[in-house]
Amino acid sequence: MITGIGPVTSSGIGIEALSAGLRVPRSPIARVTHFDPSPFRSTIAAEVTDFDPTRFMEPKRARRLDRFIHLTLAGTRLALDDAGLGADALVPDR
Repeated sequence: MITGIGPVTSSGIGIEALSAGLRVPRSPIARVTHFDPSPFRSTIAAEVTDFDPTRFMEPKRARRLDRFIHLTLAGTRLALDDAGLGADALVPDR
């Protein structure tokens, strides 16, 4: 079990950024920009913006992976860091 948090949110990425983002009197909800939302009933969302996947992985790997994987791996990395664990603490066959 990992006891750590790894927030990757529209209000901030990482604990400190999220905390600061929640204190700002501004809503992160805006018109969707990552895809064309016109086929859907709602065209607004709280998107994760200013996200750089190469902060969490090699550029070559980032180019081959989809955005949802980028966000998942970033959250995992942040949670491991918060828990004080390195990637070598993970047991791949468990």
